[in-house]
Amino acid sequence: MRAMLIAILLLVPRCGSAPLFAQTANQSKPNDEVASSLADMERQWAEVCATHDTSVLERILADDFVGTNTEGKHYTKSEDIEKIRRSTKKYKSGRLDDVKVRFYGSNIAVLHGVETCVRETNDGKEEPETAVWTDTWIERNGVWQIVAAQDAIYQTSTQSSSETQRAASAAVDRTSEVVFVPAKQLLSEIRKAPEPRPSISWVDYLDTPPYTASVIRRTAPDRSEVHKDVTEVQYVIEGSGNLVTGGSLLEAVETESGELRGRGIIGGKERSVALGDLIVIPAGTPHWIRKIG
Repeated sequence: MRAMLIAILLLVPRCGSAPLFAQTANQSKPNDEVASSLADMERQWAEVCATHDTSVLERILADDFVGTNTEGKHYTKSEDIEKIRRSTKKYKSGRLDDVKVRFYGSNIAVLHGVETCVRETNDGKEEPETAVWTDTWIERNGVWQIVAAQDAIYQTSTQSSSETQRAASAAVDRTSEVVFVPAKQLLSEIRKAPEPRPSISWVDYLDTPPYTASVIRRTAPDRSEVHKDVTEVQYVIEGSGNLVTGGSLLEAVETESGELRGRGIIGGKERSVALGDLIVIPAGTPHWIRKIG
C-alpha cells in the first residue's frame, strides 16, 4: 500500500496579537453537552473497579478498542471485560478526579485525566491507586465510544490520597518532558494506529499546549486546511507525495475555532516531497497533500 509518513509539529507564532493555539482552541466549552456526556461515561468507567459493572465497558468501548495498560501491554475490549469479571480485588470506591476534553473535528475527541480506586487491604486499611490516562473517542452512527486508551499509574503506597491526586494532576498538565521514541517503536505504533477517518491515522507524542508533535500516516490525499494562528512544520520520514501550499481553499468550512478545511486548493504552488524533506508552513497558509505516490 502506498503511504507517506509525516512528522508534524504545531508551533506558536513568535509575534502578533494574542494567538489562539490549535490545542487550546479545541478545548471543550463548560456548557458543551457532548463533552459533559463523555466525561460522565469516563466517570462510570472509573467506578467499575468497585462496581464490577461490565455493562459499562460493553457500552463505552468500541469493538475494535485497543488499550495499553500500566505495564505497557495491549488489551482488547473482551480482555478488559474478562479481567473485571475474574477480579478478586476489593475496592471500596472508584472516582474520577480530573478530566479534560478536546475535540478534533465533529466526531473525534481526546480525553485525559486522573482517576483513583481505593482498595481495602487485608488488614482493613485503605490504599488508593491513582492513574493518569488518555482516551480517544470516536462518534460512529451517532454513538460515541472509546477506540484507544493509554494508562499510567502515578502513585506510591506512602503517598496520601491528596498528595497522589496533586502529583497525578501535575503529571497530566506537565509542559516539559524528554520524549524518546525508538524508530522501530514509532513505525510499529503508527502502522497499528486506528484510522479515525479513511486513509489517515496518527499518534500524538506531545500534547502540551501550545505545542503538539504527532506522527501522521496518510495512504490517500485528505482535505486541504488552514491553521489561522499556528505554524505547522512537516518532516517526511517515509514515502512521498505532492504538497500544495498557498492559494485559497476550495469550499472552505471552519471546523473549529481558527481551523479551516476544504476540498482542495485553488491557485497554490505544488511541489514533490519525499524522505527527509522539511516544510515550514506559516500560520494562515493553505496546505494540502494532493497526491500520495
